[in-house]
Amino acid sequence: MLLDKKKLSIENKKKDLPKEFLKQSLGSLLIDVNDVYERVKNGLKVISLLDSFDDLYKEDGNGVVALDISNMGYDATLDNIAYAKRINENLCVVVKDILLDEYQMYLYNMHNIDGVIFDVANVDGDELKNIVFLSQVMGIELIASLYSIQDLEKTSKYPEAFRVFMVSDDKLTEKLPKGAFVIKDANSSHNENYSYIEIKRKRYE
Repeated sequence: MLLDKKKLSIENKKKDLPKEFLKQSLGSLLIDVNDVYERVKNGLKVISLLDSFDDLYKEDGNGVVALDISNMGYDATLDNIAYAKRINENLCVVVKDILLDEYQMYLYNMHNIDGVIFDVANVDGDELKNIVFLSQVMGIELIASLYSIQDLEKTSKYPEAFRVFMVSDDKLTEKLPKGAFVIKDANSSHNENYSYIEIKRKRYE
């Protein structure tokens, strides 16, 4: 149901805002993408999951914040990300989304999104190849959410693109590439052979 809703949202957006237009605007963006991986590699321990887009304006921008847009269309609400980053260019924002189509990468770029957490299972091989290429061109970090060995096999074809993971169980974690970073819920168990980043909900008054 949610998957179908997201597909419809993408197709409707393509009619309103064709990919050709988004391609032409790639070089005109004023705000640089912030490097999620560099922050992780330099010791980031927690990603703050925000409840509201309004909370973006309250962040100091030194870490990484996340917003869940899986159940959203691509409307003006997402403009808050770019607006907040104009106020604080150090702000680093990742979104959790249902990524299905390379077109979405252009939308993330337009909204100055720094990274995306997505279920690899929803993306077929050819589309993933295109998404990986665009992620490297745009500097958008791909964070793979894995639920099976098949998901991991998909990402293993692109070791330069997949360096941060969310994993459903510890047995799958043990099969990740050496040096990978793993995002886990604060209450989950940790394998000492991997570096972990906790994702915690952050609520503002």
